[in-house]
Amino acid sequence: MKRKILLLTATILLSVASALAQSGQCGDVTVTENNLNQIVWEKQENVAFYRIYREKMQSGNYELVTSINATNPNIWQDTQSNPKAHSNRYKMALVDECNFVTELSPAHRTMYLTINPNENNAWDLSWNAYESLEHSWYRINRATGTAPLEWRLIDSIPSNNTSYTDFSAPQGNVYYEIEIPFYDACGSGLYSIKSNIASNTDEIPKYSVFVNANNNEFGTVAGGGVFDRNTSATVFATPSCGYKFANWTKWGEVVSIDNPYSFIVTEDVELVANFEAEEIVPTLNFNSYVITKWNNTFMLNLNKLAAHGYVPTECKWYENGILLGEGFTFSLGDKITDQLKAGAVYTFMLCTDTHGTLFSTEKGNNVQQGALQVYPNPLPQGNKLTIRGTTENSTVEVYNMYGMCVHRTTATGNITEIVLDVSAGFYVVRSNNEQVKVIIQ
Repeated sequence: MKRKILLLTATILLSVASALAQSGQCGDVTVTENNLNQIVWEKQENVAFYRIYREKMQSGNYELVTSINATNPNIWQDTQSNPKAHSNRYKMALVDECNFVTELSPAHRTMYLTINPNENNAWDLSWNAYESLEHSWYRINRATGTAPLEWRLIDSIPSNNTSYTDFSAPQGNVYYEIEIPFYDACGSGLYSIKSNIASNTDEIPKYSVFVNANNNEFGTVAGGGVFDRNTSATVFATPSCGYKFANWTKWGEVVSIDNPYSFIVTEDVELVANFEAEEIVPTLNFNSYVITKWNNTFMLNLNKLAAHGYVPTECKWYENGILLGEGFTFSLGDKITDQLKAGAVYTFMLCTDTHGTLFSTEKGNNVQQGALQVYPNPLPQGNKLTIRGTTENSTVEVYNMYGMCVHRTTATGNITEIVLDVSAGFYVVRSNNEQVKVIIQ
């Protein structure tokens, strides 16, 4: 049996599993008058329950909203729906007397109609296309005055259009609805699917735009708030030093790589700005742009940076890949014993208004080894690194030269083996307060 199911908003038609249309039976469709999505289906033999699912806020995620006993009337109204605010998608599954459940049907989405003023008393209509039903045209219906409304067909347009401007609207209150007429496969009569009713008397809906960062340490966001429907919103993402903006996602799906990002607000929405670490490509020679004094102080040569077109805003200093401090000048301290470590490697990261984030070359060549040992060293990219000197359940971490952790694992004993998926360069392996340098080639 081919299965055919009819759902309406203010009526929705929904074709369900493949077994119901071979039955030759056709459903009866009615239009609600209480501003609710309504589902009507054709009763079938050997069906115990009809399950109806509605799409949740996250796209493609459906929840079971009701299960109708086959002995009950074959009609259901979604009292949680609000067709005047947004459209909904529905799916259906059938449960037979042996508790077998069919797969979910294709999703059918209701039409959501909006109205906006044009010049000279004209009105612009816009709606989303009805999904999962082939049809040839839309009817544009209009009513005037007060209830009860008397509808009049004012135009018909091809189904590849989802907008219309009424240049002949009368003065006063006007109401519109979009209708899809069609004949059912059994020839039992004319059915129609209708949108919500949109009117110039409606209060303009307001929607919330929420903006967040994937990590507040990676960057900041702005531009959220409450907006009138069909107005423009613009959101901004500002990466922290050492990070870059990647994209905006909505419910986990990428919607834009623009920054700032502007869009038309048609629903409540949460946008996430995704930031990621900058790729480390040393471009500034440490010794060329840094003055080292008393073997414990680093000073950026701001004049030389300016002469080369750099406008720095922030600087971070690293020792063996661990953050030492920030500022255009950095000192280890006032004591004579506060000295740069012999054999340590120093780098800096520079944030600029002109060139983004820049990384320095290394000052120094080696990191003194303690009990922790690694081999082979240097390590060819993609090869296995063996670490000796770990202890069971201790944490093993690998940092790049700018203090960013690129790998973390738990040791299983005295010897730990890892494979690093990183670019060539200098890295520091740390475990049990010991650290050792490794070079990836």
